[in-house]
Amino acid sequence: MDSNKVSANEGVVVSKIAHPSSNRLRKRYLFAICGVVVVAVGIGVALLVIHYHHHSSAQKLVASTVCSSGADARILSQSAVYFAPGYASQLAPFVAKIEKRPDYEGDPNCLYVLATYYSNIADPNDAQKYINLFNELYNSNKGLSPYLINTPSMQTIQAIVSQQTKIQQQLEKEFKQEKAPIRP
Repeated sequence: MDSNKVSANEGVVVSKIAHPSSNRLRKRYLFAICGVVVVAVGIGVALLVIHYHHHSSAQKLVASTVCSSGADARILSQSAVYFAPGYASQLAPFVAKIEKRPDYEGDPNCLYVLATYYSNIADPNDAQKYINLFNELYNSNKGLSPYLINTPSMQTIQAIVSQQTKIQQQLEKEFKQEKAPIRP
């Protein structure tokens, strides 16, 4: 066979040889897809760990205390549905019951209800008082009553109270400026 002549079969073989840059491109796409899959799996695992940790720590029980033992446990079970800000008037009777109990300031469950109530009625001073007491007593190994599982975290309540305090301070500052005598 003459070397100058190219058969039809030889041309097909030559056309099947991949261009070197297309192999690199395929490797890059494969690497990028693997990277996206690894990141997605990592995020999924992290979300599962966070979800599991949140629910397992929230479901730990507290030892018998003022608001979570015996007949008084109904205070928590019945009041928990009224923790949203629009239900402060429905939560008020439970707050009155808690505040009449002896040693209610020694129970993190009671303090949680009170902090929630006072933040909902925009009383950041009383809310902060109960948040501080709560933070002193709360034991993360024991957790809160299971009735308080689907309620806002104390960190969320603290953030709300912090905002209320800032707003209150700003309003007081503006009020003082309005009351200041006008100098000629």
